[in-house]
Amino acid sequence: MKEVYLPHNENLNKRLASIPVNRSYRSRRTSRGSHAGNTNRRIHQVLLWAFFVLLLPFLLEVTGSCGPDKINLAATLTATGDFTNEEILQNIGENLIPAAYLDVLNASVSLQTTATTFQTTPNTANLQALRSQWLVTAKSIKRVEGVYFGPSGSLFLDANLDPAMRGYSVCNKTSDCATSVDSIIAGASTISTTTVGNQGAGVRGITAIEYLLFDNGSGSSADADVVAALTGRRLTYLVAACGDLVNTATSLHNNWNTKGQNYGRQISRAGSGSAVYSRQLDAFSAIISALLTISENVQDTKIGFPAGLSAKSGGSTHPDSVEYP
Repeated sequence: MKEVYLPHNENLNKRLASIPVNRSYRSRRTSRGSHAGNTNRRIHQVLLWAFFVLLLPFLLEVTGSCGPDKINLAATLTATGDFTNEEILQNIGENLIPAAYLDVLNASVSLQTTATTFQTTPNTANLQALRSQWLVTAKSIKRVEGVYFGPSGSLFLDANLDPAMRGYSVCNKTSDCATSVDSIIAGASTISTTTVGNQGAGVRGITAIEYLLFDNGSGSSADADVVAALTGRRLTYLVAACGDLVNTATSLHNNWNTKGQNYGRQISRAGSGSAVYSRQLDAFSAIISALLTISENVQDTKIGFPAGLSAKSGGSTHPDSVEYP
């Protein structure tokens, strides 16, 4: 089997040095020339640890269903026996990630359908159904948050699912940004799926939909107040934003789908025909770096900033910044 080593990146190596494998990454690395088998196992351990710690909570529901497009992540990673680099990369690129994006697409389509139902019959029951489907969709988006490589990262499509995913400003109210959901609704420009899709990430995606479903524009989340507010251009924006979310989810799924652009094949064939990853270590590096990126985002932004623990929080708590409270 071809040997695969982690990249010579000091920042990455420092972070990997703290990973609790059987022996330290740094000490093993010094003797890599005489331990090809141990090196491959080390990479497997690091990668599987990263997936368990960072992605397993998000992906178990994705992998729990049966079907041709599904893969049982827990069974795959904990099954007795060893896996080759090729098998790990193939499962990640051609099974796990496409299945997760298929769930995002299906959830987004259901959200759009539920929004259309509310548009036809705006009442409390349909609002509650819409909020419930919003939660399902938001959870599915959270499960792909660690896939920050390939088309998900380079095309910036994931930010259109959720701007907060990549640290973009969420622009719901006029006090947030010059162009906001509220300012567009208050204006006179045409509101449609296309026009929303032409806007910046801050007024699109799951966060814009959340704002419209849980805030009447004056700070009230009461069912009756939100139903009363969701009329005219505000309701049109809600339905258009749901349609735009479906378009983004469709594009992402097509880029990863084995029957579409099939980017996962570039991962599974790393080092043996991939046009993107000439070596397996490049594919492993992309995956691990993406997981480390989201771990830092969770630490510094999703938890640290609201809790007043990160540097940019200034030592003050910011409860309004809690993601999906």
